[in-house]
Amino acid sequence: MILETHNKFNEPRRIECTRLLVRHPNGTPVMAAMQMTEDQIWCCHSGEKGFQQALVAMGINDTVITHVVEADQVPVPPGQLITPGDI
Repeated sequence: MILETHNKFNEPRRIECTRLLVRHPNGTPVMAAMQMTEDQIWCCHSGEKGFQQALVAMGINDTVITHVVEADQVPVPPGQLITPGDI
C-alpha cells in the first residue's frame, strides 16, 4: 500500500509500506492498517470493536481507552470524532 502524508501546504510525501499505525500526539494508537495481499488492505480504528485485539495481532502491546464523541456533538463535517481517553 502507499501512504500519502500531507503537512500543511507542502507537497505530499508518498511512502510504500505494508503496515501502518497512526498515533494521537499523546502516543495512543488511533488507527491501524495492514496489507494482507496485493489487493487487500485490512484496517480498523479506535472505538471499533476488536481494535485492541487487532493491535495485539500486529504485535503492539499498548492498551487503548477510547471516548467516542457522537457526530452531532462535533461542529465539523459529518463523521465520527474519536479521541483517546486518559491512560
